[in-house]
Amino acid sequence: MRKVSNERLRKLWFVCGSACIVTATVATVLFVPWDQVAGRFDQAAEPDYYLWAWRREEDLSFIDPNRVKVALWTATIFLDHDDFHVEYRTNKVTYPSEAEITSVVRLEAVGVPGAATTARLADEIIGVGRPFGPVEHQLDFDARLSQRAFYRRLLEELRVRTGGARLSITALASWCFHDNWTEGLPVDAVVPMIYRMGRDGGVIRHTLHAEREFPNPICAGNVGYSSDEPLAPVDGLSRVFLFLPEPWTELQFKKLVQQVEALQ
Repeated sequence: MRKVSNERLRKLWFVCGSACIVTATVATVLFVPWDQVAGRFDQAAEPDYYLWAWRREEDLSFIDPNRVKVALWTATIFLDHDDFHVEYRTNKVTYPSEAEITSVVRLEAVGVPGAATTARLADEIIGVGRPFGPVEHQLDFDARLSQRAFYRRLLEELRVRTGGARLSITALASWCFHDNWTEGLPVDAVVPMIYRMGRDGGVIRHTLHAEREFPNPICAGNVGYSSDEPLAPVDGLSRVFLFLPEPWTELQFKKLVQQVEALQ
């Protein structure tokens, strides 16, 4: 088990660019002292935390980029068969200059496009993230059964365009349980979202509390949680993606990390 110095733990308090500001008067009424929380998850050396920064202005200058990454919504693409239009990010986002960025593109699709449109979509997905210098591209698409072959082709097109960057997808939780269609997709990671699960939610949470793992191996190591829904334990995590329905704050981040750590 890796240990770290007190100096590094203090860096988890507040980072702005390359400067570290230690705040000794953060409110403690509602939370366990942050140095205790930081000590717990740093000792385990895992997981890394990714903050989904969605369609709004965000100030993530408080993160420690050594352990916290930014999963930045860069666009939503609305696809209607062979036509599509793009909603680009225009909301300001602030984060430490050394933070690792995952470019997240949401895809809303009607129908199935042809090969030429699929290739143009792949170009667009890579292009919208390029200004942010991402180390990873992530596609968020709730593909219907009839769209799965298209989705696989799109991911194949993306795979040859990512260069040295990683490629991941978000996944409906059901894809990691009774549906293994994601096996063999040309991606580096599948991130199951343990929220907004509809009628399957209760059964999935019950299963995770009992088994503490996803039956589908491709989903291992990653999970997505939302602050406004109950969490469920997952063992062997290397990356935890966190969603907040409102703008991130340092205190909200600490609170959610405490909840995740309490599951371990």
